[in-house]
Amino acid sequence: MKKVLFIVSNIRASNGVTSVVMNHYPDLVENGYSIDFCSMYDRPSPWFDELKENGSNYYLLPQTDEKHSGPDYEKSKEFLEKKLEDEKYDIIHIHITGKYAALAARLAKKAHVPYRIYHAHNPLYIHDLHSALYTLAYHVPCVHNCNKYLACSNHAGKSYFGNKKFDVIRNTIDTEKVKFDSESRIKLRNKLGVKNETVVIGTVCRHTKQKNPFFIIDVFEQYHKKINDSVLMWVGTGELEQEVKKYIGNRGLANAVISMGNQTDMKAMYSAMDLFLLPSLYEGLGIVFIEAQANGLPVLASDVVPQDTGVTELIHYISLKKDAKDWAYELELCLNNKEIKKRTLYAEIVKSQGYDKKSNHDLLQYYRSFS
Repeated sequence: MKKVLFIVSNIRASNGVTSVVMNHYPDLVENGYSIDFCSMYDRPSPWFDELKENGSNYYLLPQTDEKHSGPDYEKSKEFLEKKLEDEKYDIIHIHITGKYAALAARLAKKAHVPYRIYHAHNPLYIHDLHSALYTLAYHVPCVHNCNKYLACSNHAGKSYFGNKKFDVIRNTIDTEKVKFDSESRIKLRNKLGVKNETVVIGTVCRHTKQKNPFFIIDVFEQYHKKINDSVLMWVGTGELEQEVKKYIGNRGLANAVISMGNQTDMKAMYSAMDLFLLPSLYEGLGIVFIEAQANGLPVLASDVVPQDTGVTELIHYISLKKDAKDWAYELELCLNNKEIKKRTLYAEIVKSQGYDKKSNHDLLQYYRSFS
């Protein structure tokens, strides 16, 4: 049995990278791979029981004394050195970036872990001096100390690895868990006090700069001015959450925005929506775009989102150079498209494109190619 260590930020719900990792996880353990996890942050997770049932160890890097502030670097270094020495892993698979990615890669090489994989889940985003220095300090050493390279899309891989050889592993979803369900739609809308005829614009994303949260509000505001019987449903949390809430209040939209926080029943979330909106500043692939299409939702995305997400005719890309009024106009056109098929059909369409976790064995086949 081959032993694998996943280096992750956390395995909480409503985390795109976590969803990708956990969608591949059952396929690996069912085919003879022993998977352990090493996490940077202590967060609740719906997957802890599944890990325990499959004999996977879950390690949390030693934390600083300050609550929720993250790992202690020196203690984490000692912990990882000992763990890599004792466990004799065949593969280390790094799903994070930054200081601890560089540390894990360096220590894995020192411990002679045969296969050291660096996985690009987003494109490299260098936009100022700070991000350039960050890349030089952590990204470059991580590339140097790894010997296998993966990406969620060609765009992400080229930005991460340049001319180095890398393989693309498609992000997979559980289409059954996001398939449109009319009963879930009615139940959730009733719970939220949202009428059947009310237009629900939805987004599933963290409150971070990458997801362009303030522009989401701007676009919805422009649409809401024209279609007053509309609400914005936001699934997710993040470091900018309080600033976003303040911005919503300042725009007079507090009663028109429903903050759902982190959720696990994504079938209900997507089914309650009428359109999915996410004008990201950059994306590796963006699994939520695939999930939304599998639910049969029209999707409005920024044109920096990789074209690999275009698995159905439901997704529309628009330039970030366009203003909020232009986006709201496009949003209205998407909602009025009468050629869209029945929403229940799209799960099978997405599955046929190879994005369903039960039929996609990309990562398993990749591991088998060298281990």
